[in-house]
Amino acid sequence: MSDPVNPARGGAPGAQAISWLILLAYLALLAPVFLVDTPPLLDYANHNARLWMIAGGDQLAPIDQIYRVDWSRTSTTIGIDLIAAGLGPIIGKSLVGAICAALAVLLPSLGTMLLHRRIFGGPHGWQLAIALPAFGKTVLAGFMNFDIGLGVAFLGGALDARLVRAGPIPAFLGRLAITVLCLVVHPFSAMCYGGVILGLSLGREAAPLLRWDSGRAKILPGLLVVAPTLAAVALVFLLAPHAPGHVGQGPTAVTWEPFTLRYAAAVLLTAFHSYSLPLDALTVLFLLGVVTVAAILRRLDVHAGLLLAGLAFLAVSLVMPTQIGDAYWLEFRAPTMAAFILLAAVLPNFARIQARLALTLALALLVASRTALVAAAWISAQGDIRAVREAVASVPAGSAVLPLRREATPAQRAAAPLGRYFGDVAAFAGYGELAVPQQRVFVPMLFAIKGQQPLTVQGRFAAISQPWGGQPARIEDLDVSPHPPLHRYLDHWRRDFDYILLLDAGSGKPDRGELSAADAELVADKGFARLYRIRHEPPAAR
Repeated sequence: MSDPVNPARGGAPGAQAISWLILLAYLALLAPVFLVDTPPLLDYANHNARLWMIAGGDQLAPIDQIYRVDWSRTSTTIGIDLIAAGLGPIIGKSLVGAICAALAVLLPSLGTMLLHRRIFGGPHGWQLAIALPAFGKTVLAGFMNFDIGLGVAFLGGALDARLVRAGPIPAFLGRLAITVLCLVVHPFSAMCYGGVILGLSLGREAAPLLRWDSGRAKILPGLLVVAPTLAAVALVFLLAPHAPGHVGQGPTAVTWEPFTLRYAAAVLLTAFHSYSLPLDALTVLFLLGVVTVAAILRRLDVHAGLLLAGLAFLAVSLVMPTQIGDAYWLEFRAPTMAAFILLAAVLPNFARIQARLALTLALALLVASRTALVAAAWISAQGDIRAVREAVASVPAGSAVLPLRREATPAQRAAAPLGRYFGDVAAFAGYGELAVPQQRVFVPMLFAIKGQQPLTVQGRFAAISQPWGGQPARIEDLDVSPHPPLHRYLDHWRRDFDYILLLDAGSGKPDRGELSAADAELVADKGFARLYRIRHEPPAAR
């Protein structure tokens, strides 16, 4: 049901040089991760605090009285947690987060590149293009399970031809095993894997798919191909009542963002959303231009089945809600899958060696530029991270720390150092969680969703835990009444917390939401981050 492997054109002029260039470009993707103390990804510090505990930190006092690792509360979306449990005792608690971030950056591109080679052979300069979405929005948001899961899905697609050659029973069992692995890492990766193997089963040629009789004849074989995937997904969600997004475990809303053409374009281009809109636009326009020119010259090789799968994921992304239950930013998952699938589905195969060489060099320059931009942004953000680490350095172990933020104006966001924001999203939203492994303290927004994370909050801290993460409350929200559901931990903040960590302290209007001397005492001012000691209410007032 899958296409035969095309022989690699190892003897083509410059093939060895292209292979080395691809290898170097893919290895360079890892440089930003290991050049910095902490990658400034939206959810990274939050996840990393949990990974630190899974790797052994939960046994340290007084963390052992605040958090507890409990695997019985998980079902899926635990890929990085399993990595922490397996590798943490070997490589150390402090390295687990960086390893997971590196896998999230590299695996989707690597798996897609191997899938492309399975279809078209190689090496080809176009395989550099597959590295261009490596630092897209889901990576910068810190969705490490999702991105690692995509890598597993594409690696599974690259192996599909071997499964087919082994026979129908090994193929069924192999696809079932890969689907289960995808589900364990992240449910959306199982969807991606199903789309990839369905696309492969539809075949490379477009003509049979365009004719009713031959197209209809491929439906049943295609359903048989994805049957293991559908069966595994159904089984997991039937047996796991606390699966991610299950209504009742957290916010139960199903919500959509208001539809506008600008929003739709942003969703469709999610995979290329980085720190520079001009560079992102140049990247997309260059790829579209190359594919268009190759198609006009009839030098575009296409896998029709994968192309249809990619376009289907793009269509789905336009109708996806932004939230279902505990799961957020859902609309950015399908277009990320689509981008990698579409890059795997085509090969601009220009006849002239000069054109192929020019394309290879241009793509290498684009990959290098995007990687260098990310490295510069992440290095720049280390100043903010150092400020947070220094601000909380005096907090006693076992304290309850309340992260808050100032609301920056558009002008302040535009003038902020590279890496503090990507678009309108604050990369520092999770920096408060840096205090958990560093000082062994409680922070209310640590991810502890039943069904998704093997972490539970204990004792008095459970009542003020907000396990769904999200942006810290604004400093002016302290005096709002009543507090919205995601900020209920603020209801008795003077009583329940010991310290306030104010992030982006220099932004916003200084006369809004200032802490009075009666409420808190300034302990440390590190510019970006300020630490206040809360003056607790007297016993008679509680």
